[in-house]
Amino acid sequence: MAKITAEQAFELSREFRLLSIAIGDYRFANCDALKPAERQKLEDQEWSLLNASSDMRTQAVGLLLDETEIGIKGLSETTGKAKSALASAVLAKDAGAVAKNAKAIYDAASSL
Repeated sequence: MAKITAEQAFELSREFRLLSIAIGDYRFANCDALKPAERQKLEDQEWSLLNASSDMRTQAVGLLLDETEIGIKGLSETTGKAKSALASAVLAKDAGAVAKNAKAIYDAASSL
């Protein structure tokens, strides 16, 4: 099963919260027409969705941290290689290679 992204998890959290609010609004608007057991069931569902929203938001934050860590690790590896190549180009007095590697470092940092 494919993992969801942090963005998708945040969206699910938002949708669960909106559903919870809609149930609460319905429950309050129809309070007099609902039987006590119906009101209780709606309230239970409202809270379940609100808790699911909170849980999903927590998972989204974890996913976001994981995604950021992967991005930072990749950037560190790329810039490390580019800096090494840049240093070699500077030592070899190769102006073309210096410019190329400086651009590679800039592009890697700009891609965040």
